[in-house]
Parts: sequence; structure tokens; C-alpha cells
Amino acid sequence: MEQIEVNDMPPRMEPQPDLEAKSGVVKWILANLHKSGNDPRFARSFPAKGNYVRHEDLFGRIQQASATEASPPRIWRLRPDAYLLRLQGFVNQSTDDIPLDKVRAQNDPGEQRKTGYLAPMTLSFEPGFRDFAFRYLVTGPEIDQLMINAKIAVNNLFILSDLPKDNVVRVHFVKNQKPAPDIIKEAVLLVFRRALLRDPTSAEVERYMAFAQKCVDQLGCADGLKSGLAPILVRPDFIFRTEIGDSATKNLGRVMLAPLELAEAITCAFTDLRPDATMISAVKAGRLNSKDDVRHQVQRIFDDEGFTKTRIRDFFREYFGYDRANDVFKDAVALKAAQHLGPWYPEAYIRDSDALVEMVLKEDRDVLTRLLTDTSQPYGFKAPSQHSGKVSDKGSATRAAAEPSPAKKKAAPPANEVRKGILMQVAWMVANSSNTDNHAIHRGRWIRENLLGGMIPDVPITVDAKLPDEPNNSLRNRMRVTRQDYCWKCHQRMDPLGLVFEDFNHLGAPVKQRKGDKRYIPPDTSGDVIDSGIPGLDGPVTDARELIDRLAASDHVKQVFVRHAFRFWMGRNETIADAADIQAAYAAYKDNQGSMRALITSLLTSDAFIYRQQNDLPSPQNTTSTNR
Repeated sequence: MEQIEVNDMPPRMEPQPDLEAKSGVVKWILANLHKSGNDPRFARSFPAKGNYVRHEDLFGRIQQASATEASPPRIWRLRPDAYLLRLQGFVNQSTDDIPLDKVRAQNDPGEQRKTGYLAPMTLSFEPGFRDFAFRYLVTGPEIDQLMINAKIAVNNLFILSDLPKDNVVRVHFVKNQKPAPDIIKEAVLLVFRRALLRDPTSAEVERYMAFAQKCVDQLGCADGLKSGLAPILVRPDFIFRTEIGDSATKNLGRVMLAPLELAEAITCAFTDLRPDATMISAVKAGRLNSKDDVRHQVQRIFDDEGFTKTRIRDFFREYFGYDRANDVFKDAVALKAAQHLGPWYPEAYIRDSDALVEMVLKEDRDVLTRLLTDTSQPYGFKAPSQHSGKVSDKGSATRAAAEPSPAKKKAAPPANEVRKGILMQVAWMVANSSNTDNHAIHRGRWIRENLLGGMIPDVPITVDAKLPDEPNNSLRNRMRVTRQDYCWKCHQRMDPLGLVFEDFNHLGAPVKQRKGDKRYIPPDTSGDVIDSGIPGLDGPVTDARELIDRLAASDHVKQVFVRHAFRFWMGRNETIADAADIQAAYAAYKDNQGSMRALITSLLTSDAFIYRQQNDLPSPQNTTSTNR
């Protein structure tokens, strides 16, 4: 089935059926696999499988929005950073002083010493978008840590928070005085409002009052309130975001998200913080009940320069994958062999790419094209083998090193050292390298899937996927094994795209002839675009710069970029039913000169974002563990 979908079957020399016939065969195979209990459609819900929806089905003809178009209802576990910030916001509702880029959620001992909290949940370490709605549960061991965090947060609420000193519950807690029932009720109301941004129902008040009273009777006031109120912070609606919809708005099989659900969804599209006071006021005043209301809130957030919009940066980090440079281990031997001097600080190069993204977003024009083709890095830019890599609090090491005094500014670098866009920045090249060498296959696969919108089948279990151990041979020569007929039908889609970066080493530094090295051979950076299916894109290229220019000029590449943006902000892969929303998002991006603001606004006001199908909630059997 995969061979049909990636156009490897029938073989190229045989008569080719039309797209409709191929689609019919694939549907027949899927239907029979489903009958046998081996339905592969769930596996295609993962981020890496989004391209299995054919591009022609999404952009082949103009689609009109359907009155029944909607996303499936879901329960979406909080990101680890969002969970930690939610705890901090529960204690001190003013979160202006929380440095979002400093939050560490991955079981960092320093974070535990600072706040007392640990986020037991993790995100996937697989390449691509990490926060798809269906991927994560909360398991037993995680619940134990969540309860510990909840007790600490309740204790901090009454000891360290911004509550008035004379708050009646706080006074009883501090003095450990046995509270009357009305004090316990006040405590339940207080925790509910701060944790869930709403008042509890009468049944919830009765339930939590009874439990808290029992705990107070057994443990005393302070310990009893901690144990009795902590379960509120382990409720599903504190750890998960619900996107079920308001049944009162049901029409043609779909419902609009409830106002508070919309407030959470809009806010989480920009930041890991809770909805701000303005958003909550709109919910309470009934001003978040229509698509126009959603648009107003989205535009308000964009216009507010003080509103933290870290999720936009996160999109580019996860789309390009350059933040994974920190995960590629480089040992001292490999660093020395590449002539790297001093410590290795990949964080500095990640900040370099962040700075490029920030610069392009600030102007918000031709965003993808400029990210791919920007050459504005100062001539004083130092490659990793040319500076110590020390990270400054004021910015990245390379940016700091890249601005020498005017008198010391260097002449323009040779053409083969000019860095064009994010794919030639250190972070992206390191993220797509191995411990000791470049990884042309990974680089080519990224371009094939993320820019060309193509698909690469999984490696067959019969293939021993490794290159010859020949340290004195070039990577291109060692990759001769992938040009065998059995391998080449897939590798032709990756290798020629990734080998164009061979004029830089695995640390992202230009490859130069060492003094006295008579055996030096200039790197071969030739490549090829093969079988893209896009008129004007196929053909040989001399180096990465020519390839990047060709890709950046393609409307198809921009459409693929919009598809990835849809996946990130919807938390799922697109389907054929989303064609109208995706086309509208692309039109907004294109008609507004490549504006990311216009693209995001279109996505956040789309039917796929605002409406949910009126179906049963997904069962736990249809989700994966936290490690998937």
C-alpha cells in the first residue's frame, strides 16, 4: 500500500493507472486491513505521517467551507511547561514575572529546588511536532507526583501567595485553627476559582467539602486542608484541556467550543500561560460566542506586545527541528578532529536560529522565503571552531561574536562560506548530523518531507541501515551503498537533497583546506531534485544555495509549509475534509505578502479550530502512552 502511495508501484516502466484507480486500491486495502484488526490509519495520526494525505486532494481544486466541517472532540493533556506555569499561576495569579524561556519541565532538580514542583509528564522525543492531542495519557506513577505537586501548591497558596494576609482561610491555615464548615466551603470555592477559573457546581462543593472536612478532622487544619483540597489540582480539567463543545450550539452534527474552551484554546495557541483577565472577562460577558469574537481576541493578542507568544517560536523550532542540536552528542575526539576550540555550547547556535526567526517575524513579510534565504548574518559571524562558545545572558555567543567594531569588520567571506537561511545555520546542520559526521540522509529526508511534502516509507526490517566504516573516505563515497537498486528507489528522494551541504562539517563549520594538506579534495556539493512531482522543481543543483533558492521560490513549498502550520496549531494531521480551511490559510498567507500573523489568524478562526464533531469522546484505547 505504501509503495502505491509513494508512486513506486506499479514500477515506472509499466503502464501507470490514474490517481482515482490508485486511490481505489488503497481504500480497498485499508478496508480489508480494518476488517482483520490491523488498521494502519491510527499509525497515520502521528506527526510524521501527515503527508499521506495527497497534496492534490487539498489544493487540486477550490474548496468551499462545509457547514459540517469540524475537528473531532478531544481531551488534550497539558504540555509540561504549561502544567508548571498553571501551578505557579494558581499560587500567584500575576505571572508577569515568570520567565517563560527559563521554565524547565523535564524533571530538572534546579526547578524543583526553586518551586518545589516537578512535571512528571514528558513530550515525545521523535522529530516533528511533539504536542499532538491524542498522544498522551497520565499514568499511575505520574499521578503520584501530580498529587505531591498539588499539596505543595495548596500549601504555597496559603503561605507564599498573593492572597490578602487577612484572608479568613489563610488565617486559619497559618494558625492551624480548626475551621468551621463555612470556612471549608470558602476554601473549596477559592481553590476552584484559582485552579479552574470557574465556580464549582453545588454537587462539587458538597463533595469536596465532605472530603476536606474528613481530612481536617483526621489531620488538623493545615495538613487536612492540604490533603483535602489537593485533589482539585489533580482533576482532569486541571491537567487536561477539554475540547468537547457546547451541546447547546449543536447544528448539522457539530458544536462550537464552549466559551471557556475557546479561551483556553486561543491562549494555548500563543503561550503556555492561562487565559488573561481580558479573555476571562469576555467569557463571562458572553463575548466569546462567535467566529468574529474569536477573531477579535486573536487580533488583540497579536497587537499586545506585552503578551508572551512563545508558541510561535516553538512552531519554528519544531518545524525546522534546529532545537534538537542540543540532543546530538559531540565528544572531545570529534570536536578536536573538526578543529573546534573550547567548550561545545549548542544552545548558543539554537539561540542564533531563534534570533533569525525573531527578526523575520518582526517584519512579518515573506516569512518562509526569508527564513530559507536570509544572508543578513554579519560578515564577522564566527563558526563554532572559531570562538569559545561561551553563552552570554544578553544573547547567543555567535551573535555577540558576530558584531565586531567597524574597524575590525572583515571582508565578505568566500562564496562557499556564505550562509543562506536557517538550513545553513549551525543549529540545523548539527541537529541533522551524527556524533562524528554529517547526516545527509536525515537532511535530505527533512527537505523531502517538510518542504516538498513527500513521503519516505519506513526502512524494511531486512535492511541493515548503516554505512561502511571508512574514516578516510568522504561521506558521499561511503553512501555508495544506498545507490544499490533496492535502496535507491527511496534514497534517490533523500540523498541528492542532503549531500548539497557537504561544504560544511558536522559542527556546521566551513570545510577548508588545512595548511600543508596536499591530499585535500574540495567537497562535492552537487545534488538533484528527483521525482518531486512539481513542474519546474526537478533537476540538478550545484550546491545548497541553488537548491534553497529553487525551493524558496516555489508556491508548492509554501503550501506544504501551511500544511505543517495547520498540524501544529490544530494538534492533529490534516484530512481531506480540512481542504477548505487549509486553502483559506494559504490564501491569507499569500495575499498578505507571506504574513505569519495572517496565516495564524486564518487557522485560529477556521471551522477546524472552532467546531467539534458531535461524537463520543475518544476512548483510552484510542490513545497512546506518554512515551509514544
